[in-house]
Amino acid sequence: MNLESLLEKVKQKGSNGKKRSDLKNFLMNELLKNYQGEMDFLIRARKPSRALARFLNKIGEIKAVYKNIPYLAVKTDSKEGKNLISYFFQQKNSTITKEFRKEITQINNLDVASAFSIIDPLATKERSTSSLDEELWNLSMIGAYYAQRKNQGKGTKIGIIDTGVDYNHKELESNFSLNKGYDFIRENKEPFDFNGHGTHVAGTIAGDTTGVSPKATLLSLRVLDEYGYGSEFDVIRALDYAIENKINIVNMSLGSEYASDALDEICTKASRTLILVAAAGNNGEFLACYPAAFGEPVISVAAVDDKKEHAAFSNMHTTLDVSAPGVNIKSSIPGDRYAEYSGTSMATPHVTGSLSLLLSSGKGAEFAEDIMKGSCEPLDGKFEYDKEYVFGAGLVRADKLLARLKQKRGRK
Repeated sequence: MNLESLLEKVKQKGSNGKKRSDLKNFLMNELLKNYQGEMDFLIRARKPSRALARFLNKIGEIKAVYKNIPYLAVKTDSKEGKNLISYFFQQKNSTITKEFRKEITQINNLDVASAFSIIDPLATKERSTSSLDEELWNLSMIGAYYAQRKNQGKGTKIGIIDTGVDYNHKELESNFSLNKGYDFIRENKEPFDFNGHGTHVAGTIAGDTTGVSPKATLLSLRVLDEYGYGSEFDVIRALDYAIENKINIVNMSLGSEYASDALDEICTKASRTLILVAAAGNNGEFLACYPAAFGEPVISVAAVDDKKEHAAFSNMHTTLDVSAPGVNIKSSIPGDRYAEYSGTSMATPHVTGSLSLLLSSGKGAEFAEDIMKGSCEPLDGKFEYDKEYVFGAGLVRADKLLARLKQKRGRK
């Protein structure tokens, strides 16, 4: 059985309302019983040392040492991986402890790195036009055109953790400086998009004619390959990068039904200095999709259509924060082209762009989410669940968000 099949079983368990800690124990037991192949571990160290590094290199390969959380990313074969799991989750002696008894006591948490992917766009309609001159309904709906008369996002830095971005696209070339970001898959400073998803997201955030915040500075943080898949190892590395490079907002139109304690920890750490925005998922169920489902550290975004109705594919959850347009959204794709995509991936950049306008107006990130939620347009409908689990605070409104900021300033 491969890891994807096991994670599908985790998803099924999660839909029954299981706690994330229970899902972790379930996954570890399944790995012990059914899995053959390489294992990717996120290991929390009490005190990193050379001795611990030698031990980890003995049983596998250290792929990353994170700067902002005390974790290491380690790849092992099946035998050594099961030894680790057996020791930490079944309290059994293993061959590891006989040789490295002292070193293994330096480890105080073990988790499996999940496979992450784009929140798949559900519909694609490519346009062959070289420009989009018409007003876009999604930007009109959230009041972006009115908000742009006051502010266009200049001075904000936005990291797009995705499949990369076509930074040569005419919609986006002015949003990139010499520092384009980083490609964590190819390990270079040319994080180009070979899929299209990341470029579409970038276009909605900051495209010249397709974007909410057209003067924002973008950095492409490529963690997903041309097929839209990647490892949690690199998602955490990208968040590490965002913290180190003082990025203001991070857009994560990606997800997994399972996520590690390490990702939770770095999202919590990152949220102290920047804003994290993530897609709620496209399963059309009451289902957790991480990192959006972490709750407090991450703003979770659901999708609505052009009638402001809940998109049938959009996940519902207790951690939902806000809704945005996510059906048939026109934006950029590589090669100076345009396409219509649908998904919570497409809703998320509307929120990121709106928050960019707010930060560019001079308000600190620590107030941004409260101001955004307080300025949302209420949404309603008949649902099996509370409307907050379907829409969050309501429809993001870039215009009302800036107006609310002005009111707060006036009271000072």
